[in-house]
Amino acid sequence: MEEKSLVSYGWLKANRCRRLVVMAMEEDELSPTQIVKRGKKYNGYISLSTLNRVLKELMQAGVVKCTDGSMYRGRPYSLTPLGQAFRERLLVDEDYGLGTIRKEAQHNAP
Repeated sequence: MEEKSLVSYGWLKANRCRRLVVMAMEEDELSPTQIVKRGKKYNGYISLSTLNRVLKELMQAGVVKCTDGSMYRGRPYSLTPLGQAFRERLLVDEDYGLGTIRKEAQHNAP
């Protein structure tokens, strides 16, 4: 990763809500409601109002993209290639309170 990406990764891992959203998104296109539901899988909770703020932050950082901006409600979001790289890095990062998330992902691996 280039230097800009490392700064963005530090910004991402510094906030529990940002980490939770990136982990919950995996590789699918998800609506905000689906992101909240999937976040519970990682032992986390995020309200829809907080999620909307976090999604906006992640979009500005280039981590998440809205795949259909014409929809008013239930817009689908997905990770960008940068977001997918950050998610993979979060899975192996042991120093930032992600042990539960990492163990859950390893447990569900085929």
